[in-house]
Amino acid sequence: MKTINLCCQVFIAILASLLLNSCGQSYGKLESGDLVATGDAVDVKFTSSKILCSANIDVLLGKEYRLGVIYQPISDMDEVAKKNNKFNYDDSERQSVDDLIGNKYEVKLGDLKPSTEYQYRAYVKAGDKYYYGKIETFTTKDVKRYVSVSTGDADEVKSLSASVSYSLDIDDAEVRMLNYESGVIYSNSIKDDDELEFGGDYNISYCRGEDDAVAKLSSLSGNSEYRYRAFCSFGRDVVVYGKVKKLKTANPKDFVSISTGNVTSKSSEANVDFTLNINEEGIRNSYYNAGVIYSKSATTPDKLHIDESGVIKTTSENGYDCSVSDLSPLTTYYYRAYFECGETVIYGDVKSFTTQKFEGYVKQAVDLGLSVKWAACNLGATKPEGYGGYYAWGETKTKKSYDDYTCDFDGVDSDILRRRGVIDSRGNLTSKYDAARANWGGKWRMPTEDEFDELCRRCTWTRTKQKGVYGYKVKGPSGKEIFLPAAGNRDGTSSNNVGSRGYYWSSTVYESNSYYAYSLYFYSGSKSTDYYYRDYGRSVRPVSE
Repeated sequence: MKTINLCCQVFIAILASLLLNSCGQSYGKLESGDLVATGDAVDVKFTSSKILCSANIDVLLGKEYRLGVIYQPISDMDEVAKKNNKFNYDDSERQSVDDLIGNKYEVKLGDLKPSTEYQYRAYVKAGDKYYYGKIETFTTKDVKRYVSVSTGDADEVKSLSASVSYSLDIDDAEVRMLNYESGVIYSNSIKDDDELEFGGDYNISYCRGEDDAVAKLSSLSGNSEYRYRAFCSFGRDVVVYGKVKKLKTANPKDFVSISTGNVTSKSSEANVDFTLNINEEGIRNSYYNAGVIYSKSATTPDKLHIDESGVIKTTSENGYDCSVSDLSPLTTYYYRAYFECGETVIYGDVKSFTTQKFEGYVKQAVDLGLSVKWAACNLGATKPEGYGGYYAWGETKTKKSYDDYTCDFDGVDSDILRRRGVIDSRGNLTSKYDAARANWGGKWRMPTEDEFDELCRRCTWTRTKQKGVYGYKVKGPSGKEIFLPAAGNRDGTSSNNVGSRGYYWSSTVYESNSYYAYSLYFYSGSKSTDYYYRDYGRSVRPVSE
């Protein structure tokens, strides 16, 4: 803020008179009662301008004041602001000055956008109030007059990539000093050339500041037509474009082959071989999935594909075989290898296999010396280190996705569960809703929260790795032991903490919250019973009386 020095006024007035008459440019006209007036925008360049203004010095004498200009691109104003002519200090960019020369002042604006229309007005703050001059406009110099862009032809067009050359011609030294970017924008989803511009549905490849360059277009879809054009941008609102051209990517099927192999199957799991050949480096270095899809019902090529209901997709980790689990015994499955890259899917031939009957550790009870006997393996597994199936609490079948939308008892109060016969008077699942009883029959059932607590308190737990699988060896008072694999859990379609943590459902509801049930939870150095959301997919280790 400034206070006018009265001793300087005579000298300042003489200088102001000289300035006003020297160049014929207007500092704005102060009408009667005006405190500030907006003048001309002069010396307008690509990114800068100077604004001439005047202020009523007689009113400002002896007062605290601030002088300056507010400004903004007209394109930045929303429709409501334009309609209400809302243009004030708080909603705009601003630049202040320190001195008046007589009743005149000048404000230099920098960092402007080229080729852009601005509105501006003078302001003065006297005390706590702002006073404004009229709104005026100016347009910064147009860079498009000095820049031309030429889109070149596409080269090295492959399934997922291509190269595009282009050139810039910048015919002004000042424009060359500005910040600009160049490159190629491209899209395979638009239907008209005019749609291919900034703000639309496009991809972009930058080659910053290069007059003659080659842009690398990547992550393309195979066998697709793309529109593309070169550009030179001075910010997103000021862009010079070259002509739109087209290219068509190669068909990945011409470079990829996949063959369905043979199966080694057991009662609940199988291992499937396949052969994958990729003869294009771009595809080899891109992100793709390969593995096996299988189904009990989809038996023909037109049915056995990724998008068909009832088809399960498994992805290989090594590129030549795939393990599938949670299979039903003595059941025929149809399967085929697949390759998936972007929107392209390639399949091998359809084959079939039949699983064996249950054998081994299934339904084998181990007497640890506790109140119940514990199964030697998880429900859905055939060996102690098998992860088995994942079940939501109160549900007896595995599924593709585990979430609150597909959970039978998410948010259902325990009193309602009792009335429906889902839990008994002690809060434990009844036989119909007990996954162990429903799948194994006999006297098998899910353990209660108290039985898990007994397992934690009375047994010796040793973290170990058994046949390549991490988990805990649990030794009971009898000297016998079981192995609990760290099978993790399922949330939605994702598998979490597999190999590091174990989550096992009990049959016991958590009475204080309609979304929870008790489970066993363990990880390195810790084991306990806890309650958690019923919709999560977790392991089940059956017990028997």
